[in-house]
Amino acid sequence: EKPLQDMYNCLHSFCLSLQLEVLHS
Repeated sequence: EKPLQDMYNCLHSFCLSLQLEVLHS
């Protein structure tokens, strides 16, 4: 198990969705 990797993945997808929000606004 890699909790750090998991956290990174969550953060990454969060950033991606934020980017999309900004691009589409």
